[in-house]
Amino acid sequence: MSIISPISRVAFGSEEGNDINASHNVALQAIASTTAPTGQNDISNIIDGNDQFGWASSDHQLPQFIELDFGFKTVKTDKISLLSNYGPGQGITKLNIEYFDGISWKIARQDVIIDWKKNEQTAETIDITFPVVEAKKIRLNVKGANLKWAGFAILELKVWGVILLTTADVASSITTIEQPSRSQTNLALPKVPDGYSVSIFSSDNESVIAVDGTIRPQQSDTNVSITLEILNESDHSKAVTSPVNVMVPGVPPSNYVKVVPKEDETSIIKNPAMGWVVYLEEFGSPFPDAKTFWNQVDPYLEPASILYIRVPWSRLEPTEGHYAWNEDENYQKLIQMALDRGLKLAFRVFVDSQDSHMQATPQFVFDGGAGGYGAQSNPDYKTPYVNDPVFRKKFENFIKAFGKQYDDPQVVDYIDGQGLGWWGEMHNMGYLNTYEKQKDTLEWITNLYSSNFQKVLLGLQYGGNQFNYSLQDWAIQSKGYMIRRDSLGSIQWFPQADKDKINLHWPKVPVFAENCYQNFVSRPNACDGYTRPIHDMLSRVVNDAIEIHANTLDLRHPEDVQEWVTNNYDLVQKFAINGGYRFVLNDVSYPNKMTSGKKYNIYYSWKNTAVGKLPNDLPNWNHKYKVSFALLNKKTGVPVYQSIHSPEPSNWIKGKNFDYIEALDLEGVKNGTYNLAVAIVNSENKNNPEINLAIKNDKTKAGWYEIGKVVINNSRH
Repeated sequence: MSIISPISRVAFGSEEGNDINASHNVALQAIASTTAPTGQNDISNIIDGNDQFGWASSDHQLPQFIELDFGFKTVKTDKISLLSNYGPGQGITKLNIEYFDGISWKIARQDVIIDWKKNEQTAETIDITFPVVEAKKIRLNVKGANLKWAGFAILELKVWGVILLTTADVASSITTIEQPSRSQTNLALPKVPDGYSVSIFSSDNESVIAVDGTIRPQQSDTNVSITLEILNESDHSKAVTSPVNVMVPGVPPSNYVKVVPKEDETSIIKNPAMGWVVYLEEFGSPFPDAKTFWNQVDPYLEPASILYIRVPWSRLEPTEGHYAWNEDENYQKLIQMALDRGLKLAFRVFVDSQDSHMQATPQFVFDGGAGGYGAQSNPDYKTPYVNDPVFRKKFENFIKAFGKQYDDPQVVDYIDGQGLGWWGEMHNMGYLNTYEKQKDTLEWITNLYSSNFQKVLLGLQYGGNQFNYSLQDWAIQSKGYMIRRDSLGSIQWFPQADKDKINLHWPKVPVFAENCYQNFVSRPNACDGYTRPIHDMLSRVVNDAIEIHANTLDLRHPEDVQEWVTNNYDLVQKFAINGGYRFVLNDVSYPNKMTSGKKYNIYYSWKNTAVGKLPNDLPNWNHKYKVSFALLNKKTGVPVYQSIHSPEPSNWIKGKNFDYIEALDLEGVKNGTYNLAVAIVNSENKNNPEINLAIKNDKTKAGWYEIGKVVINNSRH
């Protein structure tokens, strides 16, 4: 079967026993897949516990299969519940319930006929019972459906039963062991379900990891192969895991100096692609006067690191081939004054005129023959059909010029690389009414941005729009897009299921977040009505951002910036400390006396104390940030020696220590006393330091963090 975005719910649940009367919805622990082509959303939505948001197929032939795979677990069940809305138009009408018992597929119930009654948005539930079965997989063989809109739909598929675990099941589920840190003296064994225990059965190097779990590290990193024994405490049955590799970090020799930097736990640290965001938008009114805007924002600007510019295409290219960055004096001042304040830029260019004070797409596009229609908010302002070839050609020309101007990561942190539909959020384009049209449009706009922005990070509006998740996931997986999500804090517009969907991509994909609320002091009913009390509202925003591992979050417009910073600074501080990435050098061990011309190992450890990640592994950054050590001239602070090392900072995720052993090759270093220093440098910018660390060591003007003194003796003298 073709699997679409599989989801593994949990490694294993607690053992419920064999009593079918104690059943609950075990579908939450499955992986969903389908043979049917997807029309809307993702098949995983049918087992996310959310009855409001489901999946729909597109045009196809029947029969098709919907499968739930329980992996190593066995499910005991005698009932499923099928939920749909508008069932008379899109509900399944005939199906088999089939199950895989570990050997072959069997039928639990054949030719079930379903008669949907409710033709409304609210979910309707159909319960289907059958004789008790024990299954590794369950599937619906869909033989008939109401196909008013070409496909059938499922809001939720629930399987009522219990999980049956054997000792061998538990053993087969364990394939990894958490790697120990350098300071760890006992191996942490994996968690097992209630009623089971785990111990080490064998170690192929007991001098490093003993069978009682004691760790005795060597000076070099050492790989040890471990097998574990699982014991069922009720029936005393046992099973052994397959061998699992454990890497024990090496420890420095006893004559090494160990330095433990003092962690900075409170300062607001600004770095690329993270932090608080201030908005400069042109929707309901024109861009403000540059000096007026910055005079409003400046008193409250201290937490911010990014200026996000959401702008209609017609502002940036009012006449064909004439661009605001070359000819619009106020726009130029707005941008330059942001850069003068040390802010990076981010952009969203929108083409849909909905709610815009001006026509968002330049008139020359329509004069050139592009088709369009009047915006709902103002029929005099046209919006283009985004699959119109004339529109596409004109917009391609603009994005080429836009990329030439702004594909510069020293100036721009990220670009929203789609920007179609209402507010640039990829929805309300009803004429894209088939999967094929949606696929063509999303691939066109994604490829357009990714071909013209190859150094700056690109994002997509993830969820909450008319493009199904499989298409959005294609942009993430194939083009290295990050996730951009709005509506944070809103109970209505950002439900738990959407947060869970985003977190399925963690830690591979970073998230840039936008809060739901804007101008919330002057507009008490903004967004969803849940705007009072303000501190509670903004607490939801920050908590959502932390839950989805957000790198950025917006302070929004000038009046919002003032409210955040003046009356809710505790929340500003909370995200500044916990959002994005925050790198701490745990410790460094090194010989403080070395000989020129020799190599020496240096031992060091890092951690990330914040919830986000450095997007160093995305294609447009291409692993450009590297760990570097240097020997600095004591008087000038200039490196006389610099080494570049192998750690990948994008791997540094909160909750772990990352230990390394690297070599310093001192060939050609003159004798003398130097300051040993560390930095995370940009290999595409002359290996200069660029990432601020959360440590309190002395820092040079160039960005090197000093660790301690090193004396070099030249072996030739």
